[in-house]
Amino acid sequence: MKIAVGLSGGVDSAVTAAYLIEQGHEVTGVSMSIWNGPDGYITEGNACYGPDEKEDLEAAAQIAELLKIPFHVFPISNQYEDTVLSHFKGEYAEGRTPNPCVICNAKMKFGALPDQMLKSGIDCDKIATGHYARIEYDEAAGAYNLLEAVDKKKDQTYFLHRLKRDALSSILFPIGHLTKETVREMAREWSLPVHDKKDSKGFFSGDYRQILEFPDQDGEIVDIHGTVHGSHKGIWNFTIGQRKGLNIEDKNLFVLRLDKKNNRVVIGEREHLYRSEFVCMDMNWLLDISEKEIEVDVKIGNTHPRAQAVIQIDDDSVRVCYSKPQVAIAPGQSSVFYIGEKVLGGGFITNVSDNLFDFETAADLNSVFSR
Repeated sequence: MKIAVGLSGGVDSAVTAAYLIEQGHEVTGVSMSIWNGPDGYITEGNACYGPDEKEDLEAAAQIAELLKIPFHVFPISNQYEDTVLSHFKGEYAEGRTPNPCVICNAKMKFGALPDQMLKSGIDCDKIATGHYARIEYDEAAGAYNLLEAVDKKKDQTYFLHRLKRDALSSILFPIGHLTKETVREMAREWSLPVHDKKDSKGFFSGDYRQILEFPDQDGEIVDIHGTVHGSHKGIWNFTIGQRKGLNIEDKNLFVLRLDKKNNRVVIGEREHLYRSEFVCMDMNWLLDISEKEIEVDVKIGNTHPRAQAVIQIDDDSVRVCYSKPQVAIAPGQSSVFYIGEKVLGGGFITNVSDNLFDFETAADLNSVFSR
């Protein structure tokens, strides 16, 4: 087949390309240039978005040259800003915590980039990346399914759950059945110069407030009883579950809510972080659904462990009811549903239920949860 491989300059995409070449496919390397920010950004490097993009593209070009494959770079920084950064900034302004990688994968890596390839006349049967995930054809359903990677520690299906089901037939994840250790060993055997390159640190390795560039908006830090403990310069400086950097006397209190309406950061003890229900919206489904109530496993963050829940489906919204309360459920994050290894789908967390407990009565909560 003719396969376009997204080269990031890292070991996973390099091995993906080399692996497909070894299998006899005709491979073309492609990358997207998304950085259009000022030189003054302070980062630690090795992230998807940042001023060090030039080095990553040079590494990708070096890999392509070594593998003797064509290589193309597509400048789509304007689309990235309008799509990923716009969502990122808008969510933080509303007191929500977004995950830009989820948006980037669905709308950029498997959206804008293939579109640009098509416009440029690059002919390919499939596009492949170095993501740790699997795609398998389901004979009974007559469709492709997205499955967890074999290496559960590296699984990236949380970031990929917004891919459209009909697009899975044109996507390959060739290393999804391998462990990270095996991938690095393969890179060493093929003398790929990135065999020991450190993994990406995610979306942005600097202070995300450099991207937001919001003016200060003074507000109060209050506990669940309304007692003022301190002040803040903007609710976007905080995330649910945060304990460090609150600049308050009691160092054992956590951020519970970001109150956009009153410009308040609400804090409390760890017990108060637990919730059993939330609602998510803007759903994307990857399996056929015939029932309105389904038992699933749920992830509310890439590193958050899967937890059992019942989901109640209503048009474009889903209510998630956990078997056991979970900690630090953050509006704006994605909630991803699994049935076994298969990704059922997911959506964005909107409303985290407060009415399961009397939010004003800490004693009641303390009787339900232990530290």
